[in-house]
Amino acid sequence: MARALALTAGVLAASLTGCSPFGSGGTFNCAMHEQCNAGINGRCEPTGHCSYADSDCPGGQRYGDNAGTDSKQCVGQQPGGDGGPDSSGNDFCVGSTNGLVKPCFASQPTGTKTLTDPYDTDVASNCEAVLRGADGLCVVSAATINVNTTVHVKGSKPLVLVATGAIDITGKLDAASHRGATAPYTTAFVGAGANPTAAGACNAGDVPTNGGGGAGGTLTASGGNGGDSATGGGNDGGVAGTAPTSIATLRGGCRAQDGHNGTVGQGGNGGGALYLIAMSITIAGTGEINASGEAGHPGVSGGAGGGGGGSGGMIVLDAMTIANIGVVYANGGGGAEGSGNTTPGAPGNEPTGAAAAAASLDISNGGSGGAGGAAGATGGGTGQNVNGFGGGGGGGGVGLIKTFGSGALTGNVSPAPS
Repeated sequence: MARALALTAGVLAASLTGCSPFGSGGTFNCAMHEQCNAGINGRCEPTGHCSYADSDCPGGQRYGDNAGTDSKQCVGQQPGGDGGPDSSGNDFCVGSTNGLVKPCFASQPTGTKTLTDPYDTDVASNCEAVLRGADGLCVVSAATINVNTTVHVKGSKPLVLVATGAIDITGKLDAASHRGATAPYTTAFVGAGANPTAAGACNAGDVPTNGGGGAGGTLTASGGNGGDSATGGGNDGGVAGTAPTSIATLRGGCRAQDGHNGTVGQGGNGGGALYLIAMSITIAGTGEINASGEAGHPGVSGGAGGGGGGSGGMIVLDAMTIANIGVVYANGGGGAEGSGNTTPGAPGNEPTGAAAAAASLDISNGGSGGAGGAAGATGGGTGQNVNGFGGGGGGGGVGLIKTFGSGALTGNVSPAPS
């Protein structure tokens, strides 16, 4: 067993009131050694109870008075124990017991870290070794973690930030995927952990034919279907995949479909994945956390269908207190316009806040792209049908935001936390 940083209201109350493990007030559950220092050097044991030095005990530690059935017992000698000290008793584990990620460290993280841009989770030196609980993830830990500028997070692994104290975000923590700003709108950035390749992680749906637009990506809500071209008699647009019934691991969003015919528009990439664990998380008025999908790329020529928008990714906050004055969002990217015979379409729009990415502009003979999913309209918008030119790409479905611990995420948030 390892001791855990329990993110519960009870621990918060204990830390704020200076609740002592001594006395007759019932059982006291600790989360870290510091909560057992009532004038002497106490230790938080794997059982969640405080112990204190006692040379009469074989392991040198005895539980205090408020340790429930362990009270006054030698550590390792209490009923049900193995008669010796727990070899993993000094491990430091974090995360709510019902959370999705619970990494364990050899010792309690200390110091202050400030993330720099870009942050690549595939660079080994950017990720810390953990004992367990974070396979396939990039973990960064400290007592305090700061994000005070725009930090783009990329790489194949989702990013996990662990602070034993505070995570303070005054800049932009950006694990979204982004298209380029100017033609040909080549992908500029793919968020960390986007487009997972594990079996069943992303349902691609039915791809477009005969100049149809690509469907939007799907995570928790279906992307919009692509628009028909009608060059093949209709029903040419891509059909979005269905959403999974549940998500029990940290993962990014799903890529959208490409359009069809001619020089097609490519589908946008899904948003990335972020998991923050701390005693307190603060998103200042200038701060944001973004894991949205990339907008679709436009059809270029030959009656090409527009690309769909990528689905939103995943953001998880596990904390005792959360203060959000900024914005937290994991929305779908907008679908792109299809092309005429020689006239390129307009690119899809990307979300810049909690509001949905709007449908694309209409600058060619092709169909317009659908809006991205967001709170209130979680599914992506359908691409526009046209007769004889490229259909519009569907918008990406909304991503997922979850909270664990006693902290509540309120304010400017999309989609609504679950």
